[in-house]
Amino acid sequence: MNIGHQKRMTFGKMTTTNQFDINIALLIFATYFILDMFYAYYILCIESRQNLMSSFMAGMITSLSAFGVVSFSQNMTYVIPLFLGAFAGTFVTMKAKEILQSRKRNVDNAD
Repeated sequence: MNIGHQKRMTFGKMTTTNQFDINIALLIFATYFILDMFYAYYILCIESRQNLMSSFMAGMITSLSAFGVVSFSQNMTYVIPLFLGAFAGTFVTMKAKEILQSRKRNVDNAD
């Protein structure tokens, strides 16, 4: 579904369009949701000295980031779902970590 009309805008040498596709926006949201989950997990891997996993996560982060850059460089409106996906991904990951740590403390205290 395309919203709006096709209008070309130029920023320096970069040309963009004002056409907004909700499917692309949802894909960007999902990509950056996953990307920021990976990023939060990457930091946790670095903290716990997991060399192989942190290296793998760095590669995944870089690859997924490229998709977002290509998408929003064609239409700056896509920065909004990018931001929301990044926010939600980090928030969910940190909440999950908090819940897991709380459960672990409860199990440890029950013993």
